[in-house]
Amino acid sequence: MEYANETLQICKAYNIEPNQVIFAFAIASGAPITDAYLITHKCKPNTTQEEAQAQAQALLTSRPALKIIINRIKNRKNPATFSKQQQEELERINQAQNMTEEERDEFLTRHGLIGKIIDNITLVHGKDAISGLQTLAKLQGYDKPDEQNQEEKRQYFLPWVSHCRSCQLMKVFRQIQTEKAPE
Repeated sequence: MEYANETLQICKAYNIEPNQVIFAFAIASGAPITDAYLITHKCKPNTTQEEAQAQAQALLTSRPALKIIINRIKNRKNPATFSKQQQEELERINQAQNMTEEERDEFLTRHGLIGKIIDNITLVHGKDAISGLQTLAKLQGYDKPDEQNQEEKRQYFLPWVSHCRSCQLMKVFRQIQTEKAPE
């Protein structure tokens, strides 16, 4: 029987047989342990469920690598590429630490942040893109309703209703009016 390269890589990495890898994948996907064992380990037709259960448990205890593979599959980490995932994560951390001063300064300015967000929005889809667009709108001030900033101008009108020309208030008013008139 031929197996996929990924399965053979897992076999080599964990020192187990290909049928045991398939057994681990079956258990991780929710198959009953006895059924998975009966299918993957060419058992005799007269093997009972209890015997298959005991043999499966014995296999799991004798090969702890199977439990590791099962847990990694359940956590959605590919056992064959687990080391690649770790390397990619380390690479991202190194890139962040090896930034030049110019790249760091770019993150410190509003203009630099807006540029980075625009560059990254084009690379993502779905909820990440929406979140990026909302952040971009907040940084650019588009998330607030339009507010018109107009100066409030008040004009005061003092009507000439008095006949009293000797009143102090009227004297001040007439003086101001005459000063404004030449302008």
